[in-house]
Amino acid sequence: MIHLTSVDTEDQANEIEACFEASGIPVFLQEDFTRLDPTNRLANYGYRVHIWLDEQLEDAKQLLKDASYEVKHPVNVAEFYASLDRQDEEREVAWYKSEEKWLNGLFALVAAGLIGWMAYAVAS
Repeated sequence: MIHLTSVDTEDQANEIEACFEASGIPVFLQEDFTRLDPTNRLANYGYRVHIWLDEQLEDAKQLLKDASYEVKHPVNVAEFYASLDRQDEEREVAWYKSEEKWLNGLFALVAAGLIGWMAYAVAS
């Protein structure tokens, strides 16, 4: 993911996002809290615009300058976002399975301890 530009308002960020996605460049918008003025509690913050695919950097720079620029390396944005969602789901399932293994091991250890304690209590 590459930081492409920063803008002052959410509307500007959304305009860039719509233009880029329509042209085949998936983007990621991030609130930019580094722009806050500590002396002004009501200060606005900006937005950072990132592109996901490094190989689209030159196309993104050109599209940022000229909204009518035709992107040379477009991708299917809906499929790209769907693949990101699948990766998130797979990561979540993998985490759950690893936690489940840990909990099963802990349960087995506790059960073995209880069985050992009961055997000791009966033998005494």
